[in-house]
Amino acid sequence: MTLARRVATGLAGMLALFVVAGLVETGYAGVPTATLARMSGSPLSVEITKVSPALRIGRSLALAGTVSNPGTVHWQDARVYLEVAFTPATTPTGLDQLAAVPVGAPFGHTVTDPHGVVAVGNVPPGQQRPFSLSVPYRWLAISGAAGAYRVGVEVVASNGDPTSVDNVVHAGTLMPLLPSNGPIVPAQTVTLLPITGTVKRLLGGVFADDSLAASISFGGRLRDILDWAIRASTDTVQVVVDPALLVAITDMSHGYRVQSPQSATASVPGMGRTQAISWLNDFEHLTEQQHVLLMPWGNPAANTLLRDQLPGPVVASIRASRGFLPTHGYAAGVAGWLVDGRSGIRAVTVMHHAGADLQIVSEASLPDIAANEDASGATPPLLEVPFRHRHIPMLVTAPTLAGFQTAPKTTALQFRQRLIADAAVRSLSGETDQITVTALPFTWDPGPAVPGSEFASAFRVPVIVAQSALGAVDRPGHLYRGLVRPGATGVQPISTAILSEIHAYRIAGGNLASILHTSVIDQRKFDRTFAMCGSTEWRRYPALGVRLIAQQAEAALGRLAKVAVTGPPFVAMSSNSGRFPLTVTNGLNHAIRVKLVVTPANPALKVAPIPDVILGAGQRRDIQVVSTADGSGVTSVRARLATLQGARFGKGWRFDVRATQIGLVIWVVMGAGGTVLFVAAGYRIVNRLRGGQTPRRQAQL
Repeated sequence: MTLARRVATGLAGMLALFVVAGLVETGYAGVPTATLARMSGSPLSVEITKVSPALRIGRSLALAGTVSNPGTVHWQDARVYLEVAFTPATTPTGLDQLAAVPVGAPFGHTVTDPHGVVAVGNVPPGQQRPFSLSVPYRWLAISGAAGAYRVGVEVVASNGDPTSVDNVVHAGTLMPLLPSNGPIVPAQTVTLLPITGTVKRLLGGVFADDSLAASISFGGRLRDILDWAIRASTDTVQVVVDPALLVAITDMSHGYRVQSPQSATASVPGMGRTQAISWLNDFEHLTEQQHVLLMPWGNPAANTLLRDQLPGPVVASIRASRGFLPTHGYAAGVAGWLVDGRSGIRAVTVMHHAGADLQIVSEASLPDIAANEDASGATPPLLEVPFRHRHIPMLVTAPTLAGFQTAPKTTALQFRQRLIADAAVRSLSGETDQITVTALPFTWDPGPAVPGSEFASAFRVPVIVAQSALGAVDRPGHLYRGLVRPGATGVQPISTAILSEIHAYRIAGGNLASILHTSVIDQRKFDRTFAMCGSTEWRRYPALGVRLIAQQAEAALGRLAKVAVTGPPFVAMSSNSGRFPLTVTNGLNHAIRVKLVVTPANPALKVAPIPDVILGAGQRRDIQVVSTADGSGVTSVRARLATLQGARFGKGWRFDVRATQIGLVIWVVMGAGGTVLFVAAGYRIVNRLRGGQTPRRQAQL
């Protein structure tokens, strides 16, 4: 290469570096990270895994994380710089402005102190390098005003090509700086943690796969959630758990079997018993530390079900959860909480009427919420919806936290820092009487527990105090007269095939549950099964949902077929009233209570009321049916069994009844003739006894 070409190449590279440096220095957000990455090949990624909960005047800022290379370029000489904004956000609007900066874009200024940079060296493809920074407060070069500061890191690396632009990536978080003097009044917050998962169980309790075992094992989502919650300070997290999940994991802890619905082979033992025992032990420990509510059984797709005129699974989900309460004293009640709070007005009213203690609704489901905002623009956490001369309380969850939406992949550290920053701004603004209700997503995964990111450290910062859900609603609510609608869910609707199978099970399973005469246990079993038929999980697994619900419906029909009524093929009545026998057979291993409904085709034949029929397991009984006829002739009669609510089921028994009605005059004539014959015969017998001879012999003499 000639000297001139070398000089030209060097100048071009320097010019490119100056351009990028200018963009970074000015904090220009118009060039997203993806654009910078295309300038220099596949990018690095950086994640902050540990940071001080808050800035302290006179104390060093500690921050740590990892630099990863998910691409194929070998990055060299990677360096991590501390970034910090000069001024803080002091209002909710200021937090929104900080959150509006694209994720990964540069912000603030780079700390030039040697403590503010650390070299991590080369980062080969597929590898990562840890880093740690500790910067004295005097080198942060911030205004020192109280509020929430944007703090983060900038990573710069080279691919070894002098003609290319260095790789530049950013990551940031929020850190509050508290005033150095004066009292601090903490802000109240409710942190809702949903614990729910997919339960795939075949008829008889066999699991359709072992995915639940993976979720409660190390590295699984449900394991991560429990590890995060169990490290929180006492009474700082409001747990809302799906009891269907708890029952499934409990059954796993006793030993369970797995069989694929498509497989013709026998079931095999599940592999998660040990993990289930460990998870349940930790969950019991969690219930001793935190407030617990139950969500509707099986997490029903209530909005879709009610739109398609299927309220049964929704009602059953609340009843099943309420039936779970008496034997699990750690739960304080049932919350009508659908996925991420997306509830419509019908779902709210149906769940409330079925027995839910409170409704948890996202602010996104309340399009007219602006009319209820206070002078500061904040939404009251408790609203009441008027419905049929009553008010239904709703706990309203905020759509964002410190200006950010909490996503399923939001890390535990990000969530903690946003919660502290939000509380700090509210505390500094004097909005401490207003409760913020923040809800983690139903599919949230905080990731493995990392030292330094514990949720408990948030409550060592004196700007925040925790509140429970029931404690938040224990105060007057604001009347909300607007719409309540779920909005766009971004998921596929429940298939028509599943809705059809739910219809079938509602009839068969409902009839079966209503005739069982043992105890409320059988009704609770039906409620649990019926609630699972409407689970929102079948959006993700439609084919499996159809199969499982169809199995339940077929099984219920098979059991109903064991309860039958039979009788004679023909009955003859020689008068205007009579009796005929019908036999009711119970082939179930449970006692039953049914109605026997006898319906003549001709209304001239009337059947007397028949008492309810109660049969023990495996018993049969003959029932004498009393009937009356207004005339003579043959009519068809059908006998059927029905539930106590009047729903008929099973095959009926059809037979004919012949009624022969003789007139009153004929009966009088026949009676009078019989009387004359009887008197004449008696008279002749008496005369014989008196004369000692027959009348014929006297005539011959």
